[in-house]
Amino acid sequence: MLGDCEQLQLQLLEVLRFEDRVVTMKTRARPFYALSLRWDGNTEIILQNNKQIKLEKRDLALFHPNLSYTRYSYNDCRIVFHFNVLNKGTAAERKQDIEILHDFRYDTMLPLFLEADRIWHNAEPGYHVRCTALLYSVFAEIFENQKTIKPLSSELVSAALAYMEQNYSDSEMTVADIASHLHISTTHLRNCFLHDLGTTPKAHLTALRMTRAQTLLNTGYYSVVDTAKHAGFHDAKNFATAFKKYFGYAPSKQRYEDFL
Repeated sequence: MLGDCEQLQLQLLEVLRFEDRVVTMKTRARPFYALSLRWDGNTEIILQNNKQIKLEKRDLALFHPNLSYTRYSYNDCRIVFHFNVLNKGTAAERKQDIEILHDFRYDTMLPLFLEADRIWHNAEPGYHVRCTALLYSVFAEIFENQKTIKPLSSELVSAALAYMEQNYSDSEMTVADIASHLHISTTHLRNCFLHDLGTTPKAHLTALRMTRAQTLLNTGYYSVVDTAKHAGFHDAKNFATAFKKYFGYAPSKQRYEDFL
């Protein structure tokens, strides 16, 4: 969540508390982050690309800026920090997504959120600084966990590899999608790959797509345009650029006889 937490520069905007019984709400894109912790209820988020995300009690969720979505909630109780990241260069990928940590140090996190809610709404002297400190404490917990957690690796990486193998042809699939499917952060997934395979999920996904592309071109039956589609690229131009960068020559130069 937000990459190297030790270097984050945060600007707290507000602390909000919600206790929704039954709610259907469309949310327009907002230019800031939202970090929420739920202690009850169930919520389903439908993003603009129709991706569905489920949030349950004890979930810690980070909503990236510029997200538009529809929220369906039932008995949803949560506290939310709204904030900006001032040093954009240290943030995670510039993406529009939701990161979820399921049941992440809940007994430690809940008091931090509750205290921030109490201080903010009582508007005590220095309340903004004190709530900002609590927000930093939340990210300190996340960062400490990411530093010390032992990558599980075997089962987790195996599951990620299987998911990549099944979905690499989907040009919309990203490393963030793989992490979300496994209910872990992108940082944790990256650590596991580095620990087990000595490479990153992004590098492995690229290698998988390139190997598939090379195989298709070698058959002599697939055009560059068709190969791009089947190998998980948006269009032939992006594919050709990526292929040349990866192999050192254009896909049109790929010849089966070169490998005999």
